[in-house]
Amino acid sequence: MKSRYIPTIDGLRALAVLSVMLFHLDASLLPGGFTGVDIFFVISGYVVARSLVNHSHSQFYSYIVAFYRRRVVRIFPALLFCLIVTSAIVVLFIPQAWLSKSISDTGLAAFLGWSNIALASNSDTYFSPSVEFNPFVHTWSLGVEEQFYVIFPVLFYFYLKGKTRLALAGLAIISFALSVNYSQTDTNSAYYLLTSRFWELAAGAMLCQWHASKRFREGGNSLTAAVIGLTCILLGFIFASKSAFPFPWALLPVAGTVIVIHYFVCTTQPGALGRVFSLPVIRYIGKISYSLYLWHWPVYTFFRWSVGLQTPLEWLLAVAITFVMAMFSYHIIEQRLSHAPRIAAMRPARTVGAGLAVIFVSFAGATYAFDHQKRLSQSVTSNRYVWYPYYSHPSDVTKGNALADRTIYVIGDSHAGAYATMLRMLADETGINTQIHSQGGCGAVNMREPVMTAQSRCAQKLETWLSDIEKNAGPNDIVFFATLKAYRLTNQYRMYPRTKDELQSQIRSESALKKRDLAKDESIQIVQRMNQVTSNILTDAPKPVFSYIPFRCSDWFNHTNPTCEGGPWQDREQMEQMRKPVMENLQTLRASVPSLAVWDPLPALCNQTRCPVYDGEKTRYFDGDHLSAHGNRLLYPSFRQAVLSLIGEEKLASTM
Repeated sequence: MKSRYIPTIDGLRALAVLSVMLFHLDASLLPGGFTGVDIFFVISGYVVARSLVNHSHSQFYSYIVAFYRRRVVRIFPALLFCLIVTSAIVVLFIPQAWLSKSISDTGLAAFLGWSNIALASNSDTYFSPSVEFNPFVHTWSLGVEEQFYVIFPVLFYFYLKGKTRLALAGLAIISFALSVNYSQTDTNSAYYLLTSRFWELAAGAMLCQWHASKRFREGGNSLTAAVIGLTCILLGFIFASKSAFPFPWALLPVAGTVIVIHYFVCTTQPGALGRVFSLPVIRYIGKISYSLYLWHWPVYTFFRWSVGLQTPLEWLLAVAITFVMAMFSYHIIEQRLSHAPRIAAMRPARTVGAGLAVIFVSFAGATYAFDHQKRLSQSVTSNRYVWYPYYSHPSDVTKGNALADRTIYVIGDSHAGAYATMLRMLADETGINTQIHSQGGCGAVNMREPVMTAQSRCAQKLETWLSDIEKNAGPNDIVFFATLKAYRLTNQYRMYPRTKDELQSQIRSESALKKRDLAKDESIQIVQRMNQVTSNILTDAPKPVFSYIPFRCSDWFNHTNPTCEGGPWQDREQMEQMRKPVMENLQTLRASVPSLAVWDPLPALCNQTRCPVYDGEKTRYFDGDHLSAHGNRLLYPSFRQAVLSLIGEEKLASTM
């Protein structure tokens, strides 16, 4: 089989990468554009098999070393360049938050070729909004290909020797069966893992095997078949469903790509279709498609973290920067290194060894940078004393032990954890013991919606916490229910915050009213249950919420982001209206359990007319509703007074 350059395959690569780039700009532009990755898989399988098909007389060692030399020189220079630059930007500028918590793990895994495995174990799917802020997510497909390259050359070697003609087909069938199963039972594994994607790469490789066998009539391929193949690809771009992938929707791009490649490779008269795919500009995009794929996602992600990626102008700028970086990567990194005389003169084994050494040195450097991000970061959020309530800070109070014989049990969602600085101050000043039970979304006594229903993921966890308090708490101890009680205007990743009018409409809806009634009944049961253990029960009233996200809006490079348009304040009167239904529920709860105390943080966080985000140059909040460490310190006097009043120790306040 002749190893010749096929220009139309570069045209097919161009189609694949442009579809992915469009989809990632805005999914509404090309709803199934993500299937461009499946086109790449088939092309990779075909091209890699084609590069090996004439090596049937090679010895295994020389065959395998030569294969990995080509892969190392082809894949890793551009990949490492992209990963190193992206890691540096992340470390220097991306704030550390829940939204960015998986970035470093994904990035480090990408250096070693298993970011797909890291992502498969993550609770966020490929189509989750938070994924759009991880600049390394797109490397999952490179992980799939790199893992395929571990298995495939060995299989293909024995195929060339005539010993395992059906092994590749057998593994492809098994992979397809797993893809069918995972698509229904484990969507993350279905999308990210080689086990459910192997069949796509194998489809390209098996097409090459068929071509090498010459069991077809060259030159007799129908343009009609090629049009059908291209139609399959285009239908995938338009109709492929995220919820049923890879099976069945990956069948369209995989089958279509196989048909189109077969037509381009085997026809002697490519016609109009071949001429279009061979246009110089199309072929050039195909040639730089690898670098385009590498760079488009980090560029898009950094736009989302900074100025935003929502307007046509921002799209054009992002695409332009992507092309500039891709062209630099292709011409300066890919081409120069692949044709460098020094590398060409090296023995294949030495080239592979040197490549692996560079990979591990790069990995070690990135690991060091991520581990020291809090020191290296140029973001204002690197000031943990102001921003992060979860970390230990120097004590701001005089240490004491007046309440050392008591424990305060804190139960709630992520907002319970966000009171950590304030609770630590109370422990330092009074000696009180603290136990914080915090889980995002599991806020008991939130007064908005029930959380201990049979369908709730929180029911078992909350039951464990409550049972633990019943077992260990005494009558002098305190139970503090700390939760998000206001309705959110936004979250950390939302690019279009809800308006106040939309939120008011939701609050007044029949569904919200029903949920509040259920939450009220559930809260009464929970508080009465704890009242059997101790009469010292405290809960917080709703704090102000914002459509403004401080950690995404406080730096010079992100303060113009569209998510900041709501402004760093909330009208106090509007906030009072928004929390009114919850406050009414709290009154009902207090009537049912008179010993319950309600601590209201709002007066300490608002002036007469506004609830501002910032206190001078310091922020009261980390995001749209969680407190910062500085916000904790502002609230501490009010909180301390509420706790001491609850347990009848008001006199302690004057001695502290």
